[in-house]
Amino acid sequence: MFKKIKKLRWLKKQNMLDLIPIRTVPFTIRDDQRVVLQIKRFPVKGMAKLLGKSDFVQVTLDEKGSIVWLRIDGQKTISNICEEIDSTHAFAQQEMIEERVAAFILTLYRQDYIDFVYREMNY
Repeated sequence: MFKKIKKLRWLKKQNMLDLIPIRTVPFTIRDDQRVVLQIKRFPVKGMAKLLGKSDFVQVTLDEKGSIVWLRIDGQKTISNICEEIDSTHAFAQQEMIEERVAAFILTLYRQDYIDFVYREMNY
């Protein structure tokens, strides 16, 4: 809990569009280009076997979420990702792409599916 509060306080001081998201969970890509995240179910090794459960829970992203996820590479800022999506017309409605992508990425961050790197921009 304390770690989450500390992370969110740090995030409030940053410009979201300058942050660089980094994936923290493994994933696969289905035939229909949907991304499936492999989320570790139990923090203790061997717990899944003891309870007769699988080690991972699969979370399937929708089409737009998959488009954003595949552009997260640890190099591009959120602003770059938005520009890339905007130039490819991947979303039907081009309005508010930055807000929607930033909100989606923030949700991924809150679920610990990604983390952020902040790099000073030289203008």
